[in-house]
Amino acid sequence: MRIGIISEGKGDLGVIDNILKGITNLDTSNFVHIRPSDDFDETDLGLEDRSRSTWSLVRKECIEGDAITDFLNLENSKYVVIHIDTDKAQEFEVIIPTRDKNFCETLRERVVEKIKEWLDGRFTGKIFYAIAIEEIEAWLITIFKKTTDSSVSPNPKKGLEFILNKSSMNTSSTYQNYKFLSKPFSKTKEIQVGKFLEMNCSLRLFYEEVQKIWTAENPT
Repeated sequence: MRIGIISEGKGDLGVIDNILKGITNLDTSNFVHIRPSDDFDETDLGLEDRSRSTWSLVRKECIEGDAITDFLNLENSKYVVIHIDTDKAQEFEVIIPTRDKNFCETLRERVVEKIKEWLDGRFTGKIFYAIAIEEIEAWLITIFKKTTDSSVSPNPKKGLEFILNKSSMNTSSTYQNYKFLSKPFSKTKEIQVGKFLEMNCSLRLFYEEVQKIWTAENPT
């Protein structure tokens, strides 16, 4: 089975690949990078250059729907993950809720509803929502620093860079580097031992969404 991914950046793809692997135990070759992508088989879908992405291009993919439709029409292609960070949520007309104890859940719900508006009722039951509050770097922080909830960090990208710089680690947000940094997400035991899901609300909500459907369809 193949799962497609539309994300804001290549580094995000590396993180999502590992999370999906940790849940499904599928090889990462089963995860198809619809956007951004350097190796997507455009001859199958007849698509334009897809090597770059932004939140606005994620929105464009959802509104147009062509790439999602064509991917799901390919053999053994069942789901599409849509990733977006919330740091620019106001730009895509999502009202930021009060920063109370329900902030993460409420903001995620509002962004999911916005994406569903873009999708206009299509692809029901086929979409997983990887909504990162504020940025996907907040998910990576859980691997390197114990925290009560890294989703409340005002600038996760800078926070992660600070942590990695202290250890002389690569901070570049490339696919290969973010895939390397997020490798613990690819193994169920490491997720449990590291308690990563307990340290980031939006990571937990995405993980549980995928896990619930995957487990129901693939009982052990």
